[in-house]
Amino acid sequence: MMGEKNRSEDPGPDDQAILARLLEYSFGELSEAERAEIERRIQDDPAWRAQWGELQRLFELLWVGEQVYEPPGDLVERTLAQIEQPARAGNLCFVSSSTRWLDVVCGMAVCLVLALIFFPAVVNSRELARRTFCQENLRQLGIALETYIEHFHCLPWIPERGQLAFAGYVPVVLRHAQYLTEDSRVLCPGVPASGQPFSIPPPAELLAARGTRLAHLQRMAGGHFAYNLGVIDGGRYRAAWREGRTWFAWVSDAPLVPDRIPPIHGGRGFNVLFEDGHIQYVCSCRAPGTQDHLLRNYLGLVAAGMVKDDVVLGRSEATPFPDAAR
Repeated sequence: MMGEKNRSEDPGPDDQAILARLLEYSFGELSEAERAEIERRIQDDPAWRAQWGELQRLFELLWVGEQVYEPPGDLVERTLAQIEQPARAGNLCFVSSSTRWLDVVCGMAVCLVLALIFFPAVVNSRELARRTFCQENLRQLGIALETYIEHFHCLPWIPERGQLAFAGYVPVVLRHAQYLTEDSRVLCPGVPASGQPFSIPPPAELLAARGTRLAHLQRMAGGHFAYNLGVIDGGRYRAAWREGRTWFAWVSDAPLVPDRIPPIHGGRGFNVLFEDGHIQYVCSCRAPGTQDHLLRNYLGLVAAGMVKDDVVLGRSEATPFPDAAR
């Protein structure tokens, strides 16, 4: 099973993710707790230790061949004498002023070049780190879904109507059954924090809620992800089964608009967890290798798939049947 396989053969983050974290560590972008964790990994993990050694070697290349020059012994006295010497002619003042302005311009140019070199690298490394953490949360969701399927033989079923008829009910089921052990697993680091504490509401709280309170709970229960809304198979609505399809999506980053890539991870793509267990960063709303739209069904609606192979991922508040009375 995917859950057992991931638990026993977890390869850890890839080299790019390790390098991204080490760059953040090197540039002082981490908290004290995160720095301690990185130092522990460097000490205990050979992969992290090898990447850290390589990064240090690259940094050392910046100083290879650098020569050390000793300043003349009378440099200070000569400099002070030049400062104290009054200007004897206007043209000398002009030359001195021009020289100073030239120094300033050259210094600004050097700073600009360094900024253009290093700032994009830092930004890209931080974005790669956020994308990797998002994928790790999706992987944990995949393990929870696999455990659920082992017992119930399908994904969590979303009711057709009522207070529980929304896509975010999937993690509610997983959390309530304790297949998902942390509420934060449904959050993406690429989405700005709201500043409010987050928790997945239990079914009882949803069933007791009404009006705007219910709408709020349905909107936030699924966190930052979108979930499979189920399919219509043989004229009947049901949750999706596991059939080993490499292109059939279970969970993804949540879109703001169904036809557009979510505006996270640079707005260039989004993470998707597929049925066979792999997680892929995709740059299109179409399932890889197919023309199936991941965010709409064959009728162009954000609703349950029209056939068993029709993938539809909906934000937390999305319902399998929008016209049904809640």
